[in-house]
Amino acid sequence: MDYTLSTTLALPYYEAVNATRKALDKEGFGILTEIDLAATMKAKLGVNLAPWVILGACRPQLAHEALQVDPSIASVLPCNVVVRSIDGRRAEIATSVRKAKKKGGNPFRFSIYGYKFPVRGPHTYGDGLGAGRGHQGQDILADCGLKIVAARAGTVYYNDYDAGGAGNYLVINTKGPGDGSEVYMHMIKPSPIKVGEKVKTGQKIGIVGTTGHSTACHLHFERWSAPGWYQGGTILDPTPGLKRWDSYS
Repeated sequence: MDYTLSTTLALPYYEAVNATRKALDKEGFGILTEIDLAATMKAKLGVNLAPWVILGACRPQLAHEALQVDPSIASVLPCNVVVRSIDGRRAEIATSVRKAKKKGGNPFRFSIYGYKFPVRGPHTYGDGLGAGRGHQGQDILADCGLKIVAARAGTVYYNDYDAGGAGNYLVINTKGPGDGSEVYMHMIKPSPIKVGEKVKTGQKIGIVGTTGHSTACHLHFERWSAPGWYQGGTILDPTPGLKRWDSYS
């Protein structure tokens, strides 16, 4: 069974360990723990294994961001990166942490993600920020009835209906680095999440619709800086973030 994401390097073991350390450092990961698996198995069980090391890597900024979203993420920290000798000329690098999908990219590039793309199904991008008409967010065109989830954890600040604009909409004040508000508009019916309730990243909060001032099924999504939506914050361009989250979730 495949429990990991891995790559094989055409390098002797000790060179592969060195390359791994340098690549992790370049990506901002420090090594918190190091276990010589071969030496441990020899000392405890008297068995011989090929050279094998487990590096406990951590990128503080990403770890802190993930912990703000879900404290239970601590159970998988630090991120184990394993280097194992295959035949003296090659080494396998493996990790249980999600790897960047970019084809031909750095095999050592690992990330922890604190966001989820909000529309869970086929979609395209409509008008973005401005659009020549003062548009304040990004339209995500999708079939009515598709699930909408919270892009990031937080607390519901507003849950209302606006016949001449947003239709059924929900405002979530997010938590953690870059906190502010995220707004979800034109939902098919009112969100069941009440004001003051906490939501988790990826939790269902509504359904794609076309209520309010809308001509097609879509989610209008906004991001606001701290302290939040009409709380003194300013509108942010949500499109770069959405496309980044879309690439991995």
